[in-house]
Amino acid sequence: GVSFFNMGGFAIGPEALGQSLPQYEGVENFTRINKQPSLLISTGKEEFKELAYYTDSAFFNIFSYDFVYGNAQTALRRPDAMVLTESMAIKFFGKRDAVGETLLIGADKNPFTVTAIVKDDPRNSQLKSSIWLANTSVLTHEALWTSASCYNYVLMKEGQGQAELEVTLDRLLEKEVYPKAEGTPPGISFEEYKNHMNAVKFYVHALTDVHLKSKLNYEISPVGDETNVYTFGAISIFILLLESVSFINLTT
Repeated sequence: GVSFFNMGGFAIGPEALGQSLPQYEGVENFTRINKQPSLLISTGKEEFKELAYYTDSAFFNIFSYDFVYGNAQTALRRPDAMVLTESMAIKFFGKRDAVGETLLIGADKNPFTVTAIVKDDPRNSQLKSSIWLANTSVLTHEALWTSASCYNYVLMKEGQGQAELEVTLDRLLEKEVYPKAEGTPPGISFEEYKNHMNAVKFYVHALTDVHLKSKLNYEISPVGDETNVYTFGAISIFILLLESVSFINLTT
């Protein structure tokens, strides 16, 4: 996530991370997601509005999906590539094997070709999409750090974790973000910049922590509240204790 200009923390962050972060030691892979909650999709005969993700070709190398047709390595390499789940392939084309079929995307009806089909994922996940498109057409390629346009996911190398990623982001902040010092007084030191209310700040969450522990705005899907889980758990235990005491009294 990111914060800038004292606007609070956003789960969505700058596209530029995808251009810079993979170059740093310790980063194994990286992908961005541009979420489209109601993307216009046309078969030429029918039109639909569906949740879809524009994403990098690395997406299926980071997140595990079972491929029925096509493969993870090449699925999103083409700028007009699209991957569907089996249920979406049946919805659009009436068949699972829809590789090579074309859909028209957005108001401009840009053609995208299905390059792979994956099994529907029954797991509970914050990643809800059943449609993935190559993100070439939506990237700006601008090194703009005071922006929030993509959800950014990082796969660290073995032995590297959240602490190492936070150090890496601090180095990136010093080398690439601080020299621009947008929204802060000119000539301030890096330490002064980091403490300034308008400075860019990055937030890191382990994927397994996002649902209950993230307090950032605009998560990719609705999140829970860790405090509520503990509260309801404590209430449940208290009720069980009361019932146990009642049972013992009745038995006695």
